[in-house]
Amino acid sequence: MKRIVHLATITQWDYVRMWRIARSLAKKYRVEIHARAKFDHKIVDGIEIFGYPGGQSFRERYERMKIYRRKMLADPPDAIQINSPEQLPILIEIAKRRHVASIFDSYEFYPDAARYADYAQGTFKQPFFQWFSNDIIPFLVHQVDATLTSDNPTARYYLDKRIKPVQPLLNFPFQFELDRAIPERPSNHPELHYGGILTQDRGGTLILDALKMLKDRGRPTRMIFTGTPPTDPELLPWDRALISRGIEELVEHRGYVSLDENYDLMAMAKLAVMPTMVDRYRFNIPQKIFYYLGWGVPVITTKLAALADVLPNDLPGVYYIPEDATAIADTIAAVLSDERERVRAGAAAREWVRKNIRWEPEEEKLFALYERLLGE
Repeated sequence: MKRIVHLATITQWDYVRMWRIARSLAKKYRVEIHARAKFDHKIVDGIEIFGYPGGQSFRERYERMKIYRRKMLADPPDAIQINSPEQLPILIEIAKRRHVASIFDSYEFYPDAARYADYAQGTFKQPFFQWFSNDIIPFLVHQVDATLTSDNPTARYYLDKRIKPVQPLLNFPFQFELDRAIPERPSNHPELHYGGILTQDRGGTLILDALKMLKDRGRPTRMIFTGTPPTDPELLPWDRALISRGIEELVEHRGYVSLDENYDLMAMAKLAVMPTMVDRYRFNIPQKIFYYLGWGVPVITTKLAALADVLPNDLPGVYYIPEDATAIADTIAAVLSDERERVRAGAAAREWVRKNIRWEPEEEKLFALYERLLGE
């Protein structure tokens, strides 16, 4: 039985996307995951998990990469799949020196994807990163055997013109567990939820401004944030950003939480607010939108090109807004003021997602790719 290894410097071993792909491949291959974990080794659903301690700092990630490199060169598998651009030098070195099939899962590929490696080079002065920059990414990706990414026209156009991947792009934008049991929503649970990166654009600032407007209008609305803590100068320090707007009692930021806790918080929200103005999502589909919709939670978001490729223009439960705090506040107020319509729209979105966003066709593509790369 051929052996496939998934390497992850940033994500935890049970990251949904990686775990879904690994679980499918385990039907036919021996699969290992080497990633962040609080244990050294265990087997889950027939998949071997090798855990490495530490968090997401650049130094900790670099230390994990050194271990991966040493292990893979000493005991090379038949194929290696990575999910972060910072691992490309390792992937290419091992693939060339040990004749290993190489797969780059570029689900979050965007033009400045090399910033982590650039930082590591400047901080640690390590040769791994001395030639790794934005200019070299097209050269690196061209050397891998296959690239997986969101299969939407915008991403295909960008990658075809700039990267020229060796293999056709595959579609892995939707990996989630919609059938898990969701706890009953407490009556005092905050109405709104945002799960994402408050550093990537002005989305976080716009949300806080909208919450202030709602409070000033006599409609105070509570919200939970999960995910990357804010580092944007406009939101630092976080407490001051809340106090200056007079909304500190309305907002809770829980930071990084477990997948299960995050799923519960997402599914228990009445409304998700995800204004995303950054360029990275011109080429990638923000997957959390499909989590929310799949659980019947309406979403306020930006009309991104990647979403337009997938979602119907008139899908109930999706409210597109411009880059404007007033528009966000108005839409929040309108959706929450009509509970019957909110529930109806959420149910319609849930039905559409469960009917149209399925893993089975993607699993068939995955097997076809690996069979071709492994000469089967």
